[in-house]
Amino acid sequence: MKVLFDESIKDLSGQEVPDSHTGKILAGLLAQQKSDFHPIKAMEIAQSIYKGNEVELSKDEVDKLKKFIEGQDNLAPIAKAVMLISLRE
Repeated sequence: MKVLFDESIKDLSGQEVPDSHTGKILAGLLAQQKSDFHPIKAMEIAQSIYKGNEVELSKDEVDKLKKFIEGQDNLAPIAKAVMLISLRE
């Protein structure tokens, strides 16, 4: 599955939240926090999405990424939702 995290987070009124590019946020989290990915794979994914590139992920990798996003207690639900929508098939 090809995935692109190019959305910015919008508040409830539809206004873009400053510095809320989902690719950059997710890349930072993947690069700094433990996940179910092998560290090299996590860094490859992080670098690619940080640059705004589309990433090819297997079903297993998509599931790992969903679990990772859902487990981020420091992310607001609205941020998680935007990221998880990018992972819909």
